[in-house]
Amino acid sequence: MSYIHTMISRAQIKILNLKSTMCF
Repeated sequence: MSYIHTMISRAQIKILNLKSTMCF
């Protein structure tokens, strides 16, 4: 279960990074 949690957290971080890069 923790493995899935880490995957979800990593995906969220990737999305946030993409949004930040797209803004600039």
